[in-house]
Amino acid sequence: MTDLQIAEIPYPSGAVRFRYSRYLSADGSAWVRHGLFCAYHKDGSLASEGNYEHGQEHGQWRDYHTNGQLAAEGSYANGAETGIWRYWSADGSPEPSGAAKQFIQAEAASRLGLIQELDAMRRLSALAAAIIAIALPFYVYCALSPGPDFRDGAMMWLLLMLFSLFVSLVLSGTAGHLGQASYMALPAPRPLLRKLELGVTMLPVPLLVLVVVGWVVVRAVT
Repeated sequence: MTDLQIAEIPYPSGAVRFRYSRYLSADGSAWVRHGLFCAYHKDGSLASEGNYEHGQEHGQWRDYHTNGQLAAEGSYANGAETGIWRYWSADGSPEPSGAAKQFIQAEAASRLGLIQELDAMRRLSALAAAIIAIALPFYVYCALSPGPDFRDGAMMWLLLMLFSLFVSLVLSGTAGHLGQASYMALPAPRPLLRKLELGVTMLPVPLLVLVVVGWVVVRAVT
């Protein structure tokens, strides 16, 4: 390793963004960070400070908010985070760290997945309702018209509506399980999840009434 040099990388405004020490690799092909490394906010306040060992983060590192409050503190070993990292908000209050932080991040991802899945079920259930709404007039017309051809047509439309109803009921059952699990386990989005769950679960009820009434009509005229 040759003598260290101090390097600076500026913002477009000219203010220093990074300042660190470095040396030229043995073959002269690249600069290697080694020693103290500092990063700065645009206002010139310290954003991060730590140490490099032959191109990799090593040792204690600290990050700072623009108001000077410590934002994060932890250690690196050969470029990888090690030990327990601690975090603070801009007002100095501690934030979750370590396993607790990972759990919260995983929970947030799970919550988002549940919401997206329930919303997709709601749209599919609404599509089933639209199919029934379109098929119902043709079904009633065929059911009330004389002749076997019309009766066969009525049965065709009825089967289509029953299939759509089945799809909607399956969706509502799945949404009910998802909604119950998410409502009990994930406190933050409860109102939204409850709204989506009820929207999917309650949709088949009027459709079921329509199909039952239609079935009675078909049985009466055939």
